[in-house]
Amino acid sequence: MFILFASLLTLLGLFFLLQPLLQTMTQSSQSKRDQLNQAIYHSKVDELSADLDKGLLDEEEYELALQDLQQTLVTDITGEQYQPAQTKRMSGIAIFIAVSVPLSAFGLYQNLSTFETESETQERLIATQTQSMEAAMQSLRQSLQDNPQDLDGWKMLGQSYTTLEQYEQAKDVYLTALQHFNNSDPDLLVLAAEASAFANEELFTDYELNLLARALSIKPQHERALWYAGYASFLNQKYADSVTHWTKLLRLVPDSRPEVKTSLSQFLNDARDRAGMETLIVADRVESNQREITVNVALDDSLHTQISANETLFIYAKAATGPPMPLSLVRLSAGDLPVTVRLTKELAMIPDMNLDSFPQVVVLARISKSGQAISQAGDLISAQQLVDFERAAQAEITLLINQVYN
Repeated sequence: MFILFASLLTLLGLFFLLQPLLQTMTQSSQSKRDQLNQAIYHSKVDELSADLDKGLLDEEEYELALQDLQQTLVTDITGEQYQPAQTKRMSGIAIFIAVSVPLSAFGLYQNLSTFETESETQERLIATQTQSMEAAMQSLRQSLQDNPQDLDGWKMLGQSYTTLEQYEQAKDVYLTALQHFNNSDPDLLVLAAEASAFANEELFTDYELNLLARALSIKPQHERALWYAGYASFLNQKYADSVTHWTKLLRLVPDSRPEVKTSLSQFLNDARDRAGMETLIVADRVESNQREITVNVALDDSLHTQISANETLFIYAKAATGPPMPLSLVRLSAGDLPVTVRLTKELAMIPDMNLDSFPQVVVLARISKSGQAISQAGDLISAQQLVDFERAAQAEITLLINQVYN
């Protein structure tokens, strides 16, 4: 539409410029004037046709412009008569104006116009956003000099550098912030490790691992630290360490985030497989009415010296009131601890005796010295936990193996 209006304005301007000159021509030059008008007319028609073909004009706009051309350039112009020599000179001036004005207008448009392509617009917007962010970051840096105890401000500044993919600067911000907080903030430690790894093509060296270890020593259940510690161990082919970290992280994921649990379980199973461990049984999705118990099992620190990694670990559910036969059972090794499993009716020892058979069950974990299913003296066990399926079809519990069976 802009091109249409610009073309019409240019033609209108030419009309008023050429009219006085054309009026000075003699009657003998009328045919030349007509030829000039016709030439201009056909040239403009060609231009409009080209714009139509390129999609710059639609049919309605094209017809409107064509009508304006016909009214403007075909109209016969009369005026006073002059001598033929003067008529020739005036005709030359008119032709010069008719050609030079549109060309000059186009040249000015190219140099002064704000029109830009889609890619140029995108680049300009990105540049503007970057400039705005850098200005805000400069203001934030000044504020932090005046108030270095602004923990959130340091985090925001570092994350801004990360957004701009300036990882070295982000790392420096976090390390500077740590000096103001006695190297004791776990979030800053993890963020510094993350930025340092990103600056090093996502490689986690001992430096980054030490930052993560320090964060976990301050806050053992720091989810981001557990994820990166497991990821770093996996990249460095320390798969058993990866299993340890990701198993702890899996226990922290709420049931309201099944997609996160499923994704993390896939990573965890990959690490377990590479470490030579048995794959966890984790359902991708559970029907709302399907009974299932998520069981997180850990070993009390005081009992670590009393087990060997190859001893048998049983995790099972049995009827709260009824036969002692396990209704759902998972068999692992003590070396798998800590571990998370899901008990379902598919894990029943007898198909007709499963989690659907009783309204209430008790769940427990036991490390068997002999590998036998029947409890024996010296086995290590957890306390039993009751699960009431009449209240909910799914449940999540945590068991701590902290007793010796007598």
